[in-house]
Amino acid sequence: MNLQLLSPYESDFPEVIRHTLDYGYATCAAFNRDGSLLACGCIDGRVVVWDFATRGVARDMLAHVSAVSVVAWNRRGDRLLSTSLDMSVKVWDVLSGTPEATVDLGSRVLDGSIHPRRPLFAASPHGARAVVVDYRCLVQRPLPQTKAEAQKFAAATAAATTDFAPTATTAADINMELLRNIAAAEAAAAREVDGSSSNGGAAGADGGDEAAKPTTATAGSGSGSSSYGATAFDSNGKRIFVGSSKGVLLVLGLSTATTTTTTGDTARYVKFALQHCVQVCNANIKKIKQSQDGRHIVVNSSDKYLRLYSSSTLQHTRNFVDQVNRFQWKACDFGSHSDYVVAGSAHKSNHKIYIWLADGNLVKILEHAKDGILDVVWHPLRPVMVSCTNSGVVHVWGTQMTENWSAFAPDFQELEANVEYVEKEDEFDVDDEATVVEKKKQKLEAEQNEIVDVVSIERVVQPRHVYHNSSNGDDGDNGDGGGGGGGGGGGGARRRHVPR
Repeated sequence: MNLQLLSPYESDFPEVIRHTLDYGYATCAAFNRDGSLLACGCIDGRVVVWDFATRGVARDMLAHVSAVSVVAWNRRGDRLLSTSLDMSVKVWDVLSGTPEATVDLGSRVLDGSIHPRRPLFAASPHGARAVVVDYRCLVQRPLPQTKAEAQKFAAATAAATTDFAPTATTAADINMELLRNIAAAEAAAAREVDGSSSNGGAAGADGGDEAAKPTTATAGSGSGSSSYGATAFDSNGKRIFVGSSKGVLLVLGLSTATTTTTTGDTARYVKFALQHCVQVCNANIKKIKQSQDGRHIVVNSSDKYLRLYSSSTLQHTRNFVDQVNRFQWKACDFGSHSDYVVAGSAHKSNHKIYIWLADGNLVKILEHAKDGILDVVWHPLRPVMVSCTNSGVVHVWGTQMTENWSAFAPDFQELEANVEYVEKEDEFDVDDEATVVEKKKQKLEAEQNEIVDVVSIERVVQPRHVYHNSSNGDDGDNGDGGGGGGGGGGGGARRRHVPR
């Protein structure tokens, strides 16, 4: 996309519906990094990839057997994550349209995100602990929900990497074996925290281990059966944001660490380190979104508030709330230049999208027919927005286009209403009045100066005769009345018929 071709007179936030995408029953949507592709998850389990420039379907992938809850792109745009209510998560190779990895988390997956660079994704199963999965070897690692859990998980990771004795010989197999060992240690710590003696939090490659099952939280663990959390990687992949069902927001740093095994080999693994922890609210955190510039995050919780935080320090900036109706928010996002915050109302019969400036001022409320909102996504580069409705239709919102004729003709004057105009006498003539008068004057002078020739004699051309004399009377010999018609002789004048 050539940004220099965009109109400088265009508004910087959407106002009206410009297009409608109707192909299946869409429940969620996500743009790739440059906004050229739009992925939509459908209620029948399909994932549809749209070419956003031509509004054509580029891919139609049968992904799940139940509704798709989240779709997300990696940084390069060649991998697409889809989570579903059928308890599975899939990573797709977009170019070939085939799934690269499939993971069953044992519970409905309501939120998820994919790492922008590493082969990792995070998912939040319903009523269970959020996990990070390496989709190359299908190893699951549980995520902490409090500061104490983060410290306990860090101690378990340190113990698993100390004096590690691998049985594999190649570097790749040693790294995979170490990753499974760390996942098993973190799963044991999660079971201890949750007070459960079964259902570990990490999965082996074959899925047959007890540790292969996701950590299922009990009612007293902070992740009750009717709640879930939220996860999101930041734009550069160096941190992960984790929101719990009790309103706790954690920031975990991701880094590549190394350890020396007992055999003298060097093994690598991804290390999680707690950076920040803050109590956002006492309600469930449903969604976490980061701005395009990476400076802020917005947290959507069940207490009807959107909260804006600094992504580096987790300093609270301001709240966004519907002061009139006090509805919950179904979805939220940032503007393309991180200067706007947008949210869709969770009311089932109101299609209302609120747009605020980042400083908290309400700019616009977009309304449509009585149809609820399922998801709202802002284009990464342009003032264009996409909203998924309860009827399955995807609305593409854009700016209000105004005709600016003065850009083509600087002397053009735009009128607010019709004005009665009196045409001048020579306004639309080919020649103006002065030119017409001058031509008439020249013609008159030419006629007056003409010399009349009264001496020369013009030759007169004789007209063609229509009568002639027939002295011999030849014409009368061929007919009965020829001789008698002329008075008894051949000397009379006869009329000649001239053919017409």
